[in-house]
Amino acid sequence: MRLLFKNGYFYLLLVVFGGSSWVLDHYYKKASLSNTIAMSVFMIIMISCLFLFTWKVKTPVISVKEPMRETVLFLVYFAVWLIVNLAFWEVFFNKHIFFSNGVSFWVMLVVIPWLMLRRRGYGLSDVGLTTSSLLGNLRAAILSGACFGGIMLFTTPGGKYLLGLKTSAGELTGGLITSLVIAFLFAGFHEEFFFRFILQSRLSQALNSKISGLMVTTLIFSIYHLPFRLFDTSYSGDFVHALAVCFTEGVFGGLILGFLWMRTNHLIAPVFVHSVIDAISGYQAIIEKYHFW
Repeated sequence: MRLLFKNGYFYLLLVVFGGSSWVLDHYYKKASLSNTIAMSVFMIIMISCLFLFTWKVKTPVISVKEPMRETVLFLVYFAVWLIVNLAFWEVFFNKHIFFSNGVSFWVMLVVIPWLMLRRRGYGLSDVGLTTSSLLGNLRAAILSGACFGGIMLFTTPGGKYLLGLKTSAGELTGGLITSLVIAFLFAGFHEEFFFRFILQSRLSQALNSKISGLMVTTLIFSIYHLPFRLFDTSYSGDFVHALAVCFTEGVFGGLILGFLWMRTNHLIAPVFVHSVIDAISGYQAIIEKYHFW
């Protein structure tokens, strides 16, 4: 805790989060001080729970050969990805799922970065997907996912919609599995692979601090959502609104998932929790969009 309060990036994150919340409240009437405080308290409680769930998890060592050089390389790569998506989201990526999820996400955030790592001599044992301490990480993933899933049921529109459904057990199970698979394919894996394994692990070593790596990666993870918030909301084209939403929602999710990575150095927990959060919070939108019933 002492290291946290001595970390300059922590205060930068607080300023960005608080400033974005103020902008949404003052100019768009979409947030309030009470909501911001509630989110902050909730975040502290959940991180405390995650700390307990990962208490005895053995973390594999993530070997980064050239932390500073690789950090700069992937930050530049991400900047290029962001510029390309902002420039072509409406005219290209948003036209079809193959371009957005297939090309923009899986090809550009998983396949190409993985090929870059393979060229530098990395293997699966360096990716946080090892069988080492698998059972401990699986237990942490299930406990964390169940905890977040239960909370999402009562606090998000998708969860409340799910609770109010009058369907059979089979339909409900099928819908949940479908939603979870789609959440995994559309966000869970590629976002955790790129932002946690690639960026956070390298930033932590380049900055010689896991806390600094967590804070900076959370800021970058927030900015990553800019194309979606800028073009796919009722405030389409409003850059200030999009950025403010990114730095409120993104900071919350980025800290939770980044903390899980920091505690485990294994992708299974953050990927599973990320997928559960998106599957339940976005349940209604996912089921209606893909016409499950």
